[in-house]
Amino acid sequence: MDNDRSELRWGVEQRLEFIEFRLFWEGHVNRRDLMDQFGVSVNQASTDLRSGSVDLNKFRAFSKWISAFVMPLPHRASAG
Repeated sequence: MDNDRSELRWGVEQRLEFIEFRLFWEGHVNRRDLMDQFGVSVNQASTDLRSGSVDLNKFRAFSKWISAFVMPLPHRASAG
């Protein structure tokens, strides 16, 4: 039974790490991402996203900070 508990905790931890990864690198994450990656139900994906374990404020702050340094590439019209 203890093994089942640690597996459950490990699975939740993996999903929360995935959420943080996606927020950091892509700036967004949704239920479908979790469902596709881990094969969880809509309800479980919603629960993971609502859990207070991921501090969204640190990603918002990082996003504002990085946008001050990264400039988008200018759009180049193709010569034709």
